[in-house]
Amino acid sequence: MKNSTFSKMMLGCVAFASMATAAQAQVTFEKNSDVSNKFYEVHRATPLWADFNNDGLMDIYYGGTSCCYGWTVGGYLVKNLGELNIETITEYKKEIVKEEVTDEAGNVTVVEQERIVGMMNGLPYSSFGMGSLTFDFNQDGLVDFIFTNRGGNNSGTTKGLVLVKNLGNYMFEVVNDEALASLHWGGNETSFNEDQEAGCISVGDYDKDGYTDLICQGVGDKGRFVKLLKNVQGDHFEFAAVFNPLAWDVETNKRGVYKKTDDSVDEEGVVVPGSYIQEPTMEARPMSHGSVAFADFDNDGWLDVVTTGYADGDDSDPAVGPQIGGDVIRIYKNMQNGKFQDVTNLLCAEGETVTEVERRWGTEDSWLVCVDFNQDGKVDILITGSVTGREKKQAMLLMNVSEEGKIAFEETATGLSPISGTTCRIASMADLNGDDYPDFVKLGWTSYDDINNWRFAVDYSNGSTDYTMNLFDNTQPGEIGGFFAESTTSFGDLDGDNLLDVIASGWAGSRGDTVIFSRNSTDAEVIAPAAPENVKVVVVDGKAIVTWEAAYLNNGNEAMYNLYLKNNETGETRTIVPANPETGYQLGYAQYNAYVLSGGEDPTYTFENVPEGNYTVGVQAVTYSYAASEFATAAIETGVDKAYSDDVVRVSVNESGIAVYSEANAVVKVYTADGSLVAKGVTNKRIAVPGNGVYVVKANGNVVKVVK
Repeated sequence: MKNSTFSKMMLGCVAFASMATAAQAQVTFEKNSDVSNKFYEVHRATPLWADFNNDGLMDIYYGGTSCCYGWTVGGYLVKNLGELNIETITEYKKEIVKEEVTDEAGNVTVVEQERIVGMMNGLPYSSFGMGSLTFDFNQDGLVDFIFTNRGGNNSGTTKGLVLVKNLGNYMFEVVNDEALASLHWGGNETSFNEDQEAGCISVGDYDKDGYTDLICQGVGDKGRFVKLLKNVQGDHFEFAAVFNPLAWDVETNKRGVYKKTDDSVDEEGVVVPGSYIQEPTMEARPMSHGSVAFADFDNDGWLDVVTTGYADGDDSDPAVGPQIGGDVIRIYKNMQNGKFQDVTNLLCAEGETVTEVERRWGTEDSWLVCVDFNQDGKVDILITGSVTGREKKQAMLLMNVSEEGKIAFEETATGLSPISGTTCRIASMADLNGDDYPDFVKLGWTSYDDINNWRFAVDYSNGSTDYTMNLFDNTQPGEIGGFFAESTTSFGDLDGDNLLDVIASGWAGSRGDTVIFSRNSTDAEVIAPAAPENVKVVVVDGKAIVTWEAAYLNNGNEAMYNLYLKNNETGETRTIVPANPETGYQLGYAQYNAYVLSGGEDPTYTFENVPEGNYTVGVQAVTYSYAASEFATAAIETGVDKAYSDDVVRVSVNESGIAVYSEANAVVKVYTADGSLVAKGVTNKRIAVPGNGVYVVKANGNVVKVVK
């Protein structure tokens, strides 16, 4: 870490120390009936929050089941008008359907019936919707979303992942995507991934083509799966078989990752089972009722994959032997060439097998989240659930200790509530009390302190990674106030104070359908970080390499980062997380693993495959309550001569060397990244350097980092 960065960190620590008492606030909520009465009441609804019209206010979409209308499902758009004023839109699209009706005598008649099939604004019908995610599918600057649609209940739809495209002006379009439809979600009719919905999908641009991709886990008509769906230029998804397996002699279970020959019949008519061969399927390990996530574990700027859950075994191959199933964990490293490599074997301690790693950290009925838990610039893995070989429920933290490109983790105690089955109920992670650390809200089965029952857990941070654990035996924990439904909840900022509020939906006994808004009344102030400084960008061989000085949260730790790259001529913009480029406001609540971390080094990010043109790069700092700075920007013109400009000097880089252009004549010195002087010259003349790499150029008292 450079001296300038260290100085800023110290300043951040001083600020944190002065506010430590205020930051350690108990999470509290207050039910707001005036707002709640404006919601259309349903149950089995998980509201999705997004700024659909880019006005800096979070809107809401939700489905749900209505007991008032024959237990059908619905769809509702809530426009946020500001100052806790909302408008709920319920304009429905109807069609005439023909149904065959058979009477007691067996006579069949065709009856025409009017059925609601969606909303006039293009939004679908659905219930629940846990695990749904916002992202910009086609990079048009409007936030889209992927929705877990349970279908049924006269909704006119079948169960599946539904992609919804934002057309602007509160109009939407359901994308009839062939790849998504072909998943054929199986298992329980009313659930995804065998009730583990919140962890069944993750989004991220794994191949850095500028379009956000999708990975999902679940059960279909052909069994369990982990599928990667590549986003094809914002038009549709297509399946990508890009996972290199462990070596043949290392892989513990070849089912699904190595090909198997067809069964045959011998001369006596006896069926001979097929056998596994040393030819990869290039598919990820098939598993279900666990979780899957994109995350950059080795801080190389490319998204890796982690997945955990239950995998089937296979006893049918006498030649290869039994393939042992069970709870597993798999980690895939992004090889930066469109493919991944299974590196689970690298997690083995000396003398340990992959099977032992799988049994130590493999979970089912689990919720897996990737978050920089200790805020050291590296993304960690937090898993709550059931673990093979461990008697009680677990809350495991796999602390990221990766170095020099090698992915490695160490299990660390968390102090969080150990619960399983959270994702079939409630599972949320966000900073609720303004101390810049994520808090956790869960509902599931716990064995903590020999409770062995369902409990509601609210674990809030105490100004650090130390947590206050709260376990409640009812759906309305009085200690924190507000209303929390046993069925579903979701968090978002409705009133614009950067404190995340809650909307809960459930069946309230004799009261029936319930949708209740509770305002976050925690005695805390959320402070957005300052924008990153000294943003610089160089373009080499179609790569836009962005660097900036670290930005800090109010607690003294480094922030997360979001970036965009805009072509100033065409307007085409790549964004990592959808945000308003003018204000920096986040357009949805993305998974934390979607953001860029520094890895504890000078922060940098590289955009790949950048055509020639004029570009603007933006970098912003983001907190764990999604409060964000404005974007700090830098401009670059790409071409044969790759250039960087600041207020005093202009540095150009091409194959022949480096040149510094300035009105004043001055000595130019060129250093390697480790500080070694490798070249010397004067301004306005090109200087030869020994090879390609990262160089530090000094001239006229200015310091510029470039890449050749």
